[in-house]
Amino acid sequence: MADEQKNYWARRHVGRRSFLHGASVGALGLSAAALIGCGDEDDPDTGGTPGGGGATSTGTPATGGTPAGGDDLASRFSAEFWRVDPANARPGETLVIDHSDEALTLDNHREETPGSIHATQPTHDQLFQRWEDWERFGGKVFVEPLLAESFEQVDDTTLVLNLQQGVHFHNLPPVNGREFVAEDVVYNLERMTADDPELRTRTAFGEFASIEATDDYTVQIKMAEPFASLVTNLGHTWNIMVSPELGETDEITQRSIGTGPFIFNEWRRGIEVTYDANPDYWIPGIPFVDGIQLRWVPDSAARTASFRTGETDTWSGGYSSTPKDVIDALHESVGGDAEVRRFESEATGTTKISLDTANPPFEDKRLRDALKYGIDYSRIIAIFGGLAKRTGMMNLENLEWGLKPEELPADIITEGDPAKAAKLLQAAGYGPDNPLKVKNTVSQFYSGPSVAQIVQAMAAPLNIEVEIQVMELGDWITNVYRAGQPYQMNSHADWTWEDPDRGLYGYYHSQGIQNNTHYNSPDVDSMLEAQRGEFDLETRQQIVKDIQLQVINDTPTIWLVAPGGINLVRNRIKNFKRMIHGNSNIMRQYATVWFGDPTTEG
Repeated sequence: MADEQKNYWARRHVGRRSFLHGASVGALGLSAAALIGCGDEDDPDTGGTPGGGGATSTGTPATGGTPAGGDDLASRFSAEFWRVDPANARPGETLVIDHSDEALTLDNHREETPGSIHATQPTHDQLFQRWEDWERFGGKVFVEPLLAESFEQVDDTTLVLNLQQGVHFHNLPPVNGREFVAEDVVYNLERMTADDPELRTRTAFGEFASIEATDDYTVQIKMAEPFASLVTNLGHTWNIMVSPELGETDEITQRSIGTGPFIFNEWRRGIEVTYDANPDYWIPGIPFVDGIQLRWVPDSAARTASFRTGETDTWSGGYSSTPKDVIDALHESVGGDAEVRRFESEATGTTKISLDTANPPFEDKRLRDALKYGIDYSRIIAIFGGLAKRTGMMNLENLEWGLKPEELPADIITEGDPAKAAKLLQAAGYGPDNPLKVKNTVSQFYSGPSVAQIVQAMAAPLNIEVEIQVMELGDWITNVYRAGQPYQMNSHADWTWEDPDRGLYGYYHSQGIQNNTHYNSPDVDSMLEAQRGEFDLETRQQIVKDIQLQVINDTPTIWLVAPGGINLVRNRIKNFKRMIHGNSNIMRQYATVWFGDPTTEG
């Protein structure tokens, strides 16, 4: 498109049609506008660490927006995935799901663990919603107005939201079914960005200059600086719209009342949380199932046994924690393809080592680099049975933002450089007679123990002795993931994000809320701030690549390999979609699945 067309699309009113996420989605610049079609308006769990990000990982679409045949990809996705014809669905039954980690709290603005986010997603909506269908549209994220009926990016700092009318909170005290209105949006955005260190959302949006409800159904947001990721971040799984009545009380940690397709029923600590279908949900016809029983089952063998015996209808895992032959055996034990569909994704997660750069011993960059150069990455791929690929900060499916393997520094692409590692260790005073001894503090979840054992094996030939300390989840979140106490290293499986701001700014800006490595680079801070305000796709892509190369050089984190992930789903579950880009999104899609004839497609 020419510049004048680009400006036109940046300011047009965008309605209900889904659009593919692009670099300039906040302003609907060239990438996103082209993917809308330039037409008229219309309508896992074990892979990652906290953050609401993903079963394993994420990716964004390339700048093309139509599949073979010329169909409008966004329209097809919206029609096929989101607005299912109720006549094709059979209502009834309760969906039983096992999840590894229990919620720590039901206040998503203050808690980032997958268990906590999973527990609140069925009951809440966001202003925007991201959807995927990896099986048909792999590598693409669709961003669609949800509680926002439409929006207009007036200029680089002004966004106007036009809300759905007739949306009501659940009919439970203290909210009692009242209507969701613009003042609720103002309350939520102010709450999410308040000066409170417990808020996991507070650096997600930059700085708001003002948030104003201009009438009951219109919100005007003015940013202090241009912010290219605003729309995408408003659809992030943390950023649910809670009720002020509950949000101003401690009850929000124990109860979940929103506008979503399911109504919170009961949280039985250590056992389960249950939900009933919302009969008055504002999107007609859904949900189809009668309810959800979300059970907390930390033991993977117990989760597998429940799936094998038919207690549950879905099973999910990743090759970072479960060998492929074990998954193959499970698939065959429940009847193979005749009974179960297998949704498999290659190289969609990341595994990594985070190092505390502010405390001994890894405040010494020589030691961080020694570990980075000394790792045999090809050997890790072999450990995963070849079902993994070398990755940088973002996995290989992140089509717009991630570095390709050949763009990584040559000496860390495959076998590393053990000779360089030995010289660095020797210069720092370590060697065969004086090995470097470190502690790797991991959670029992997020593939912590399995990745830690790989790191331990990789470090041993370098004369680095790694002691593995497994910590209870709540303590690990507080002391390690949030860096509440000094630590040495931690390793785990993780995901990346469809928009780089979410995965880069929070972790590597000196003021980022997720910066648990204590990384501090004025140059990287400047680049992170620059990409936030850049609406031009190619310019922002280059800034993001420069950020990744600089962080890789500085070594606050060592990225290992990207393993795949898998879902097994019984054929009687219809309209199931493989979710790669956010493990929390999978709970949202249960509003549009139903139980049907296992002998038919669906």
